[in-house]
Amino acid sequence: MNIGLFALFENKIGHIDAFDSQFELMLHAEQLGFDEMWMAEHHFNNRSISSALLPIMAYAAAKTSKIRLGSAAVLLPFYNPIRLAEDIATIDLLSRGRLNLGIAKGGPFDEQFRNFGIMPDESRTVSLEVAEILEKLLYEEHVSYRGERFNLENVTLTPKPLQLPIPIYHATHSDEGIAYAARHNHKLLAAQPWSVEMIRRHLAYYEQCGGNSSKKVAVFKTFLVAKNRKEARSEVLPSIERFLSRMRDNPHIAHTDFLDPERHLNNAILGSVDECVEAIEQLRESVDPCSLVIKPAAMDNHRTRELMEIFTRDIRPQLTDVKEIK
Repeated sequence: MNIGLFALFENKIGHIDAFDSQFELMLHAEQLGFDEMWMAEHHFNNRSISSALLPIMAYAAAKTSKIRLGSAAVLLPFYNPIRLAEDIATIDLLSRGRLNLGIAKGGPFDEQFRNFGIMPDESRTVSLEVAEILEKLLYEEHVSYRGERFNLENVTLTPKPLQLPIPIYHATHSDEGIAYAARHNHKLLAAQPWSVEMIRRHLAYYEQCGGNSSKKVAVFKTFLVAKNRKEARSEVLPSIERFLSRMRDNPHIAHTDFLDPERHLNNAILGSVDECVEAIEQLRESVDPCSLVIKPAAMDNHRTRELMEIFTRDIRPQLTDVKEIK
C-alpha cells in the first residue's frame, strides 16, 4: 500500500501563496518519503484554485524527482481528447514516468457544465468517450474513431508516454463508470467521505464486471492526530464546516447526507496515533487499497507539516503492507 498526500491548492491568503505553500508541502512530502502526491481539479472556485491542473502537474514534475504525481481528477468532458493526450504524454515524459492519471466526469456543479458548454446529463457519455479515445491515442498508431461527439481520422500521437501503460484511476460511483474501469483493468478513486461499506460495494460490483479488485482502489481520507479521538474531532470540525459551507446552496446535494458533518467525521482517520493506526489497518483489511491518500485537516501549513511528520515518524512504521522508506 502506497502512502499519498492530497493537494487542493486552498486559497487562504492569496493565489500566489496558495501555490507556493502547496508546492512547499509537496517537496516536504517527497523528503519525508511519501510515495504519491495527488492534485485536484476545480473550476470557478476561489477557495481551491487548481483549475489548470495539467500545467500544475507539469510544474510539479519539474520541482520533484521521486514522488508519483496523481490527478484527482482530470475532468474529461471539458477537454479535447487529442490535446489532453498530448499533455498527458508530455507530463509523463517530463516526470520520467511518475504519472498516475485520475479521471472523472465532473461533480454536481451546474456552473462548470454551463461554462464549458456541456449538458450535465451527457457528461458521463462524453467522459467515457474521451477516456476511450485517450487510451487509443496514448498507445496506438494511426487512430481512427467515430463517436457521438468526436471523430478522428488516422491520428498518431507524438511523443508517446514513457509508461506503457500509465496507471488510470476512475473517480466514480456509478455502475457504468465502475464497469468501464473493470473492463479496462483500471483502478478506482474513493473520495474522503466514503464509508468502508460504500467502497466494498463498489469493489464487489467491480468484481461482478470481471475485474480483480485486489489493490484496485486508492482511498482518500481526511486525517488528523491529537491526544484522542474527541480532541481530533473538535480540531477537524472547522475544516469540514468550511468545506461544506460552499456546498449548502447546491440543489443537487442540499438534501443529502453529504452535508452532514458527522458523515465526514465518521469516515475520517482521527484520534491518537494508536487510534489512527487501528483505523488504517481496519481499512486495509476491509478494502485492500493500492494507496492511502491523506488530507491533513489543518488550518495552516505549520500544522499540516506537523501532521505529515507525525504520520511518517509514528504511524507509517506500524502499518502492515507499506513499503519501507529508503
